[in-house]
Amino acid sequence: MSGTTSDCIDFSLKFAMAGGIPALIEATKRQMTACGVPDARAEKLCIVIEEIFLDILENGYPLHRGYLALSCSYEEGELCIRITDHARPRNILHEDSPLFSLIQSAVDEATHLPADEGNVYEMRAWIASEPSAGWAVPADKR
Repeated sequence: MSGTTSDCIDFSLKFAMAGGIPALIEATKRQMTACGVPDARAEKLCIVIEEIFLDILENGYPLHRGYLALSCSYEEGELCIRITDHARPRNILHEDSPLFSLIQSAVDEATHLPADEGNVYEMRAWIASEPSAGWAVPADKR
């Protein structure tokens, strides 16, 4: 995919609820795979995305439903994932967060950006060009 960016998925939901998350995650996995992310890696990343969504809905919104957005792009072996919410300000990337080790095991970089209305989580994962090659992290990113 040299020199091109593939937007794997881009959606937002005004009133997301936990019951609808599994279907969104399945669609996200299919799109990641279509963009060239190996199945096993897409599965692991989608587990992380699902857990983040469920945590946001459970702990960030008083009525356990609210705005969620996801965008993923894939370029030259780098998958960028961005999750946005309008929930109360909080950072699930702290070491004492129950999700911290799961996120850390699946992505190479993760950041939290507080927003005027909510939170933005950005994650990057470097994907090998062939599933059997293992993780390919560019030398400047090690």
